[in-house]
Amino acid sequence: MKTLQYMIVGIMATGLAACGGEKDPSNSSSSSSSSSSSSSSSSSSSSSSSSSSSSSGSAVISTTIQEATTGFCYADYSVASGGVDTEHPGYTGSGYIDVQNAASSKIEWLIQASEASVYTVKFRYANGASAARSGVLAANGNAGSAASFVFNPTGGWSSWVEESAEIALNAGSNRLVLTGVAAEGIANIDVITISGPASSAQTCSGSSSSSSSSSSSSSSSSSSSSSSSSSGNGGSGNMPRMNISQFVGYGNAVTGGQGGQVVYASTGTDIHRAICQRASTSTPLIIMVNGTINHGNTSRVTGSCDTAADRVQFKGVSNISLIGVGNSAVFDQLGIFIRASENIIIRNVHVKNVKKSGSPISNGGDAIAIEGGPQTRIWIDRNTLEASGGESDGYDSLLDMKNDTTYVTVSYNHFRNSSRGGLIGANDDPDGNNFIVFHHNFYENIEQRTPLLRRATIHMFNNYWENNRSVNQIHYINARADGKALVQNNYFKNTNNPLLSSTDSDVPGCWVANGNIWEGGTYTRTPSSGGAHHVPQNWQRGDLNGTVAGCSVNGASGVLLDNAGDVPAIVKTHAGVGKL
Repeated sequence: MKTLQYMIVGIMATGLAACGGEKDPSNSSSSSSSSSSSSSSSSSSSSSSSSSSSSSGSAVISTTIQEATTGFCYADYSVASGGVDTEHPGYTGSGYIDVQNAASSKIEWLIQASEASVYTVKFRYANGASAARSGVLAANGNAGSAASFVFNPTGGWSSWVEESAEIALNAGSNRLVLTGVAAEGIANIDVITISGPASSAQTCSGSSSSSSSSSSSSSSSSSSSSSSSSSGNGGSGNMPRMNISQFVGYGNAVTGGQGGQVVYASTGTDIHRAICQRASTSTPLIIMVNGTINHGNTSRVTGSCDTAADRVQFKGVSNISLIGVGNSAVFDQLGIFIRASENIIIRNVHVKNVKKSGSPISNGGDAIAIEGGPQTRIWIDRNTLEASGGESDGYDSLLDMKNDTTYVTVSYNHFRNSSRGGLIGANDDPDGNNFIVFHHNFYENIEQRTPLLRRATIHMFNNYWENNRSVNQIHYINARADGKALVQNNYFKNTNNPLLSSTDSDVPGCWVANGNIWEGGTYTRTPSSGGAHHVPQNWQRGDLNGTVAGCSVNGASGVLLDNAGDVPAIVKTHAGVGKL
């Protein structure tokens, strides 16, 4: 099993290991925890520090990072603390971190490691509750090699002890994220110490390490009005603030086939066979696609599955990752269908020219269709989806979501040369769709529906639209029928009607928009002409920010916004197939 995983890494490097269950050989060590009591009440300097010691002749370097110093990036501070807390004595440095009591509460640090190796991470903490509080520490979004910490009760909030575990770090920059597992969140954290080969605390790009306000808020309301310069990467070029492989969404992380068998597929039949031959419909599975998938090599297979001959189908299954090898995974005129399934990852595949009319037809003309209901926890990541025209040419959408589709993340995809990007909701009636995130996607030469939104709540941040040839620009983000969109730090270039709600629905949608840049284009759709419910005056003047109709929209948690001005370079560098 590990041999296969190492082969994957050899092909795809460590970016693949960060999500979906494939492990870098350097990440293969298991996590182990040990506790040692420490009730020191000394007050050390509130800064990061390094020390070295010798163990069996090899140097071990220890880097300590206090709150509000270099290397400390972000915390979901509790409302009561309002920041670095000092209520309970016995801490070191200037205080300690008291996060919100929530399963998604996070603390983040940035570490520079001299080499790829296993490091020991130690937390000094206090837990005055009666039950243990647990957290998961991931490096660079790599859920496959994350370390688990159990913060047992310490007998009081002023009693401090230590807990340690091992975790693999890459050579260079590493973002460490500690996330609470249960509703109680995690313990109060005094200090983090990283020990191993040489390491150092790294300045957090684009943020002040003294305040969580440097990161984007996970929610926004009618009072939101931040500019694109208020939270971002500080002009760091084509590198985003969040790790590219980091999961960001409304719900729990999508892990796909993490930890499951790894199989290779060069035909659609191979893919179906891998799905059908699992021990059960939920047995974790990673399918590596290396070849062109088309109608000629895709047939229906039976077993613990429900497949079809005219598309690659995930129906009534869970815990699967479908991942392309390099640039080789091409779905030629054959779509991907996800129905009544959960915890599915589609990554690094190229789906093109799927038709709903003409020949051959597949998947209702959608490159990826998520519908049929219910389907939840889906991650569509770093794919290229394209068509060669619109409905009159036989094509429909690149990505549709219908019939009770929830908790979907669409990240770093390249959508191109299609009339329709995709929609959420089959029609204006309640359809059960909700909580969908779009971030760092590249929409190139698309005419409409990026997305068309009905009823659901979505968060769209750091996406890029560009039209470099003549297209019929109908609309881009179109929130209709009570749909709600939080639209942050996006970049629109040469686009007409970037954000609106059309009168095609009797009830409009609403938006909170801030930090966006709009370069070139106009509103050809207005209430007086063009079938729009409402277009604010400042939008018509090119200022695509503000709130419509008293809208209040909650965004996804754990988001670190890039400056809108940096988005074109980031997205063009990292979105699409072959970028793992």
